[in-house]
Amino acid sequence: MADSDPSAHVLDVPGARLYYERRGSGPLLLMIGSPMDSTGFAGLASAVASDYTVVTYDPRCIGHSSREDTSQDVTPDQQADDVHRLLSALGGGPAAVFGSSGGATVGLALVTAHSGQVHTLVAHEPPVVERPARHHRGRVPRWPRRLRGVPGAVRPRSAPGAHRDTQQVARKEGENDRKDLARRGPRR
Repeated sequence: MADSDPSAHVLDVPGARLYYERRGSGPLLLMIGSPMDSTGFAGLASAVASDYTVVTYDPRCIGHSSREDTSQDVTPDQQADDVHRLLSALGGGPAAVFGSSGGATVGLALVTAHSGQVHTLVAHEPPVVERPARHHRGRVPRWPRRLRGVPGAVRPRSAPGAHRDTQQVARKEGENDRKDLARRGPRR
């Protein structure tokens, strides 16, 4: 199973040097994890290498990758730009992208900024921070404008405060039912 053996590569991007591994043959599948290096997907990458060209990489300052300025935080948008440059170096895509945890957040940032490079995104367990209730005042927050119309972006079924809105609607409907019942009397 020689196709499942990874070949190691590096790519220089602005402010960093990225390490990545490539294995297998077939359509391009990029696996992104954060904060984890390419070894986190080694088993899965080897398992699907007979059907896909699988690329895993070490994000900036993780594993074998490095960055010039370690005093600044690394943002999902910056990582998405790194992935964009990696995909461009690999032929530009479009690619299937599997992102897990912080890698899912990077995948979402990637499709927001470079949707043409991704034909399928599986965003597995992206960390989501719920805003305090005082910020949305009981309303369901709006779907982020930057993801509206992005191919493959799926609107979440619920959002912070959604249960509260549902309870308010049910309470209002219950009040209306009681008023109707009082006005026309019980059904026989």
